[in-house]
Amino acid sequence: MQKDLPQLSGVYQLKPDLVYNKDGEAKMAQGKYLIENIHRYISQKKIDLDTSANLRLTVKVLDSNKVSFLFQKDNVVLDRITLPAELQPTGLLYLGNHYAKAIGVPYLWGGTMSEKTKIGLANDGSLILNHVTDRSGGILLVFLGGHSSQSAYHFKRINSK
Repeated sequence: MQKDLPQLSGVYQLKPDLVYNKDGEAKMAQGKYLIENIHRYISQKKIDLDTSANLRLTVKVLDSNKVSFLFQKDNVVLDRITLPAELQPTGLLYLGNHYAKAIGVPYLWGGTMSEKTKIGLANDGSLILNHVTDRSGGILLVFLGGHSSQSAYHFKRINSK
């Protein structure tokens, strides 16, 4: 909802504590590269992050069409990005960092790749980040394998801003 957008603004632990599967079941988030992947999902670029450090993500909703992300280690800014956004009927904020790419001639001799990211609030006031990836392709109209994934991550709120 439009009136709930300012509630997204706040400071969150950058390391997710939970990951949700496609059925909505939560399990403990694990993985050495998970924090770097979260940064890449938002910024579309790769940086090396010290996963043992005190990393924070500050989210600021500038208006219903723009969101700012600040990645910090203690008080040092590691990266800053402002993205266009669009409020979805589900209440999630669809980030304008999505992309779609064709490789070769899709389904004739090639395929497609696409990614999109959405954020929203969990029931406990924490941040939910939903990332969807789809890769598919084929040769001469014979559909070959593809890969689609959808991940959702829960980030504990440190405080509101």
